[in-house]
Amino acid sequence: MFPERSPFVLRFVLLLDLILSGCNFPAVAPADVPVTVPPDGSTPTSGLTSIDVSTPTGGMQIRFVNLTDGGTVPAVLDADGRPLVLVQVEVTGKVTQGVTLTANGFPAVDAGGHDLAAANAGGALPFTGEIPWSPMNGGGDYTLVALAMDNDKQFAQATVHITVTGIPVFTPTPPPPDLTAAQQRISELIQQQFGVSIPKPSVYRFDAPQQPNISRWIGSAYYHGVRYYIDLYDDTHFAWSTSDYSDPAHLVSGGKWVLCRPNGTFRVLTVFVDYGNTGANRDEVLAKVPVVVSWLNGLYTTSALNQGLSTSLMRVEADAAYVSPPPAPGEFLTADQIRSLTGKDPSAYDFLMQIDLDANGTLANRYFSDYL
Repeated sequence: MFPERSPFVLRFVLLLDLILSGCNFPAVAPADVPVTVPPDGSTPTSGLTSIDVSTPTGGMQIRFVNLTDGGTVPAVLDADGRPLVLVQVEVTGKVTQGVTLTANGFPAVDAGGHDLAAANAGGALPFTGEIPWSPMNGGGDYTLVALAMDNDKQFAQATVHITVTGIPVFTPTPPPPDLTAAQQRISELIQQQFGVSIPKPSVYRFDAPQQPNISRWIGSAYYHGVRYYIDLYDDTHFAWSTSDYSDPAHLVSGGKWVLCRPNGTFRVLTVFVDYGNTGANRDEVLAKVPVVVSWLNGLYTTSALNQGLSTSLMRVEADAAYVSPPPAPGEFLTADQIRSLTGKDPSAYDFLMQIDLDANGTLANRYFSDYL
């Protein structure tokens, strides 16, 4: 949940992918003893019989507030009858970005199958967070590992061994529906919930053999300004993630992100802003853009073919430009600056992407500190 910063190329791939799936485009437990991550970076797994103890570096400490090593904890059922254990953690000594949780070596998930974290957005010290964990195997023994990271990417970790009571051990779910049955069920759900008929929504299979509780079909459809997105789990429960999208016929503005309908050809202007402190080579950086675009279009084509389509619904075309030094460090380039410094007109593109090559993250720290 709080990874090390990726190399430039991976950041570019991620940004390019994200900008096309969600974009905002303007008019143009207690285990009271804190422990650290093992030197090899490994994560303790199930079967441990004691808490690993060492002195954390930098003074940051973490503990489970409401869980005792070797103890029991009753699970409650949420409104949909799914088990839930509220795990409380406390971090002292240094400000943490947040706390993640693993259970028996796998990322802990909520009742909807989403990875969990307790974010410390306000920079509280000490920080107390609550993680609504859903035991993936129902009742039984678990090893929970809470991991905190500070702004210097130093870690502190606490481990606790507990037994979840009050619910049975889960039995395997029935075989999942096939593609046709999944399409039909997702279509029925959209009709029931929204009164909209979409006979064949796009569906994609997500299998998690080690975490069968999150195996599911994912269905989506873009229709009349609304994206319908459903997770249909193998135990038959489902979760919605539905919102408005923007296209020429359904313009949406406001907020940091606006979903865009993935249909047609999108032209992207990628502008690299070099602060001169990363050792980046202009020619090498610009040469990566067509490589990434070709790879991304290949993903779209493969996905379309897997859905039984003859071609991809969407493709990307991209041009690249380079600006160094930045005319206003820590600020986004304006359209006029791009025209004068690169000779390219932003109005000729559907999306404008600015990638700062800056070891200090000047712009990111100013405008996106909550996401770092």
